[in-house]
Amino acid sequence: MLDELQQQYNIDNKVHVYVAEFDDSVEVQDVKPPIRNDAIAATTDPLLKRQRYCVWRLLDYALRQLIGKGVDGLNFTRDANGKWSAGGVYFSLSHSRHAVAVAVCLTESVGVDIEYVAQDRFNARLAERVLTDDEQRARRIFSDLFKVYHFVSCWTKKEAIFKRDGGAAFLPSAINTYKAPIYSLRLELNSGIYWLSAATVSNLPTKLRIISPPNL
Repeated sequence: MLDELQQQYNIDNKVHVYVAEFDDSVEVQDVKPPIRNDAIAATTDPLLKRQRYCVWRLLDYALRQLIGKGVDGLNFTRDANGKWSAGGVYFSLSHSRHAVAVAVCLTESVGVDIEYVAQDRFNARLAERVLTDDEQRARRIFSDLFKVYHFVSCWTKKEAIFKRDGGAAFLPSAINTYKAPIYSLRLELNSGIYWLSAATVSNLPTKLRIISPPNL
């Protein structure tokens, strides 16, 4: 079955991660399928609405690049925990501030998370609540700025693992980032500094692409 899917989609055994930025001039339009369009239309916060629209457009772009068909060519479902899926293709979505990220894989479940590096959010008080003992010990050796980087890297890894597994409740303090295959890096984008992490089951190679807005 796997070989048939790989031949059908002509996609290699990697995790493909796409990142793009947008600004407040983006006009939200209708998307497919209706289940996603309804979710976007029901969003009242203007920034969140643009984020949800742009990340879906980025998914459409990624799918067209990888398998030759967009979101209108697949059957999407959403489970009770809010995890999206499409037959034969695993994917994950994330957005933060003015950046969106998509991870696509054919062979196994994947999770992705992107976060804007905000020092006032990723502070010591929150770190005490969500980091494991191992992560706390590692954090203490860094300077103040790198404490923030370490924390946000751990946070995105935890989010990516959670999205990969499709759990019902996000409990970051219970997720040990040192025991999972993670692709993680700092990104300097036009809208600021972000941290990106992608989690797989078997530590597949990861290919990252930064997409310019006109492609969306």
